Parts: sequence; C-alpha cells; structure tokens
Amino acid sequence: LNSTPDPRRLAGSIQNHRGNRKEMRSTRIVRLRKRHDVPISGNQAFYYNLTTGGPTKKAGNISRAFRIRGDLDIPALRRSIDLFIARHEAMRTVLKENRDGTITQTVLPEARVVIQRSDLSDLPARRRLVEAKARFREDGRKPISMRRAPVIRVRVTRLAEADNFLSIFFAHGQFDAVSLAIFYLELTAFYRAFTAGEIPDWPAPRHQLIDYLALQKRRFTDESQQETEAYCRRTLEKAPADTWCPSDAPVANDDNGKDR
Repeated sequence: LNSTPDPRRLAGSIQNHRGNRKEMRSTRIVRLRKRHDVPISGNQAFYYNLTTGGPTKKAGNISRAFRIRGDLDIPALRRSIDLFIARHEAMRTVLKENRDGTITQTVLPEARVVIQRSDLSDLPARRRLVEAKARFREDGRKPISMRRAPVIRVRVTRLAEADNFLSIFFAHGQFDAVSLAIFYLELTAFYRAFTAGEIPDWPAPRHQLIDYLALQKRRFTDESQQETEAYCRRTLEKAPADTWCPSDAPVANDDNGKDR
C-alpha cells in the first residue's frame, strides 16, 4: 500500500504477486513449534507499556455492555467464555519482561474466566441502570494486566428478577474490534448449546494470533521498514508542527461506555 497507493497500480501489483509462488509461500501463516518466550509485536508493546506505565497508565480496554432481560444461566455463560478462551490462544497469552529488557509472550495451556457478580436490586428502580452504567465506566478505566490470563474481565450485575447487566472487557493488546464479531458468534452458539444440554462441536481455528504475528515479523524486514518510514516522511513533511491527537485529551465515555 505504501509503494502503490494508487488503486490501479495496487491492483496490478497484486496480480503480479499472485504469479509469484515463492512469495506466496513466504506469506503463509505457519504454526510455530515454540509457544513460549516468543517476541511480541509493536502493537502488543504499545498496549503493554500503556497499561503498565505507573501513575500515567491507561486502561487500553475494549469494553462492551448488554442489558439482558430474561433468565441468564451464569454457569452456561462461564462455560461458553471458557470455551472461547480455550479455542483462541490470544486470550491466554501472557507477556513477560526479561532481564535483558526484552518483552516476550507465552501461551498458557489453559485459563478460566472469573465472572464478578453485583446486585443492585435493592436500589430504587430508576437508579439501578444508571448505577450499573456508572460502574461499567469505572471498571472500563481499570487496566487488564497482560501479564496474567485470561485477558478478559466479565461482570454480571443483577438489576431485578430476570434482568441483568452484562459487562465484558478485553485487553486491547490481545484483542481488537474485529475480534468482537468472532466473539459474539461463538459466545451465542456456545451459550445456546450449553443451555440446551449439548456440547458445542466446532472445528479448531485454523490460525492463532501468535503465528500471524510471526508472519508479520518475517515480512517486515529492514528494507520494508525503510520503505515505510520513507513513505511516512514524504506524506507528513508538510504537516503542521503541532498536531492534536485524540490521545492528548482525557477519554470521554457516552452512556453505553463507548469512547467518543
């Protein structure tokens, strides 16, 4: 994209690459034999430093909340999330600082979620949802440690009989907004199966995050890094010296807990 930003040239470049079998083999995701002490990516390093930066640390979470009216089977919910964690290594990958100053990642063989419980049913009815949202925003400001697994935090807040507020938080360094679609799909299917007394029988994911990051590291050579830096310098050479970025200001949340 950096070398061929024009759509027509980019299409031609893609067509040429399709005929290069050697290059196609170099872009395949290959499962690493080693699942421990693997170098981390730049994105992981960014969020690790963001969430462990002492007094200035920030949450760096992806936060979602749902109001669920009707019976909520907590054991089935827990089993569904645990199955998701078991299927996706990123959810049970931990980062470690080494003596030489490097940071590496290791995939744990297993990790299980702990569902936190709250009960607001004693509050006046008009205050319950307001308080649940306030606690959701407060929980969302607390970093999820990338040193421990799983990198997910879950809370169920009871508002009334058969009325619950479900809060879910992910460490952004291991999980992104695109991953939400996979999470929603699998969580819904697994929960439906467990509440029906069935065992979900899904094929294992073809690829894992740690293998994809290894591919990116192989592709991102010194030469390609220099090309990227040159492209960025050319593009930004006329940019104003002082540029405001969203991270320069405190994050504001709307009533749904989403960052504005």
